[in-house]
Amino acid sequence: MEIHMPHLFFRSLVCALLILLATATAGLAGSRINRSGYIAISIDPILYESNLWETSHRITLDKFFTAEAADLGEALAEGLEKTAFRGQLRVLPGYKADEQEEFRTNGSPDTFLITVDIRSRYGLTKSSPAAACLSGISCFLLSPINMFTYESKTEANVTAFYFTPAGKRLRLVQDHFTSEGQMSGDFYDAMNMSQELEWITELTRRAIDDLKRQILAEVPTDLVSRSWRKAADDLNRPPAGETARPGLPPVPRLARTRIKLSETETGHRPGSAAPQASLNLQQILRKVSPSIFKVITERGTGSGFAISSRGFGVTSLHVVDKAGKLRIRFHSGKEQPARVVARHPDLDLAILSFRAESARAIPLGDSLKSVPGDKVIAIGYPLDVGLSITPATIAALKKYRGLPLIYIDTLVPPGNSGGPLVNNQGRVIGITFRKQQQSDKKGTTLALPINEARKKFEPFLEFSDPG
Repeated sequence: MEIHMPHLFFRSLVCALLILLATATAGLAGSRINRSGYIAISIDPILYESNLWETSHRITLDKFFTAEAADLGEALAEGLEKTAFRGQLRVLPGYKADEQEEFRTNGSPDTFLITVDIRSRYGLTKSSPAAACLSGISCFLLSPINMFTYESKTEANVTAFYFTPAGKRLRLVQDHFTSEGQMSGDFYDAMNMSQELEWITELTRRAIDDLKRQILAEVPTDLVSRSWRKAADDLNRPPAGETARPGLPPVPRLARTRIKLSETETGHRPGSAAPQASLNLQQILRKVSPSIFKVITERGTGSGFAISSRGFGVTSLHVVDKAGKLRIRFHSGKEQPARVVARHPDLDLAILSFRAESARAIPLGDSLKSVPGDKVIAIGYPLDVGLSITPATIAALKKYRGLPLIYIDTLVPPGNSGGPLVNNQGRVIGITFRKQQQSDKKGTTLALPINEARKKFEPFLEFSDPG
């Protein structure tokens, strides 16, 4: 049997080299990366069939998502520093990708960038009976039952980049993770914006916790192995100017945007200067009548007024309570469906949502500046023939069971409940909601001070973005 020694020697040499290479690669892959870096979190919430972003609930959501992005970034930084990096990771502020766009593109030389881009979709499930209820089918008998399911579907794309000392961006890792969640409630929960806000925040927290566990379980191993595989030439050298463990990289400069409430056409805020010039009756009606609407239910009618040009208004809760079908009609004759988005039984107050193009916000006043003896006008829309105008005088300002109330010295016609009580500048200072018959048969009417009501509907007022 003939043995070719040169061939056997060559094959043995190749095998030895492969073993040495595999051992070296395994050793490198098993070591942590001697670099520092950044973590950028973005959150893109998509709210189906929701008006939350069109109210100043947006301020609450903006703060919430900013805090959640920061918490997730810090948790990932801590986990990756223990498993993948010798250096430290700095979390970029904010949760909007466009604020971080320039830094994400250009990076910082000889550092890593971990981006976590989260997209969450929220809304009632298709199996919820909301669509049927809102199309006119009465849900009153079923309203206390938790028949509605609110769900979130969240996706996260995790990408790791290394910016070489020359500024070249290398993509090392790109992983995809998902998380889903659900919460249930009754009819009133499904129609309540405050409840929707609670669902969104709770489901978001759950999803982010789930994603954090998934990311820290998978990404560190992928990141270390692929980093050595693609950037070993650079990573084999220590960071420039570093002799020990790399510290935090420098703070980057990012574009920042902020949201704030505007003063808006709804009027001045409590405590700000109010105009002093009195208007005549014709001027007052011209100012407020486009904002006043009739509330129509199968149980009767009432009045209300628009507080925001984005499609929100208020009325008395007893006007719409237990109503299965709800419509409103403005003084211009436009009639349309509406729905209750918030209920406040302690104030007999309901907040309605309707098509924004029909709304013109009424000017709001400051009820704290009202005193007994002030001339006011109670306005409603109880009949089809037009607005009801009731001049009156403030008889007293006193509390009933702890709630401040305005007492006016005149009875208003039936159907005026929920309508505005305006001062001589044409600004709303109260919401009429109850009449009291007295022995002299003149009677009094009670109104909820607008400052008390505003505490509840403030999130539905106008907002604007600066610049």
